[in-house]
Amino acid sequence: MFLSIAKMTNIFTPISAVTGGKKDLKLIVRVAHIWLIRDKEHPDDNIFMNMILVDEKVYYINFVYNHKH
Repeated sequence: MFLSIAKMTNIFTPISAVTGGKKDLKLIVRVAHIWLIRDKEHPDDNIFMNMILVDEKVYYINFVYNHKH
């Protein structure tokens, strides 16, 4: 199953075309792996959420979300 992170249109960005400067992306991906990095001073708080995202052409990207910023 693939997760759609986009408005429902027919134009999607393949992971192979993702660059650091793009902000408005429409992706269809599968979350292959997800893990959380906890704050050492506050163990109940997550600092980062990391995900391995895979698209239909089996390109992958390591997505990192920083909760503190």
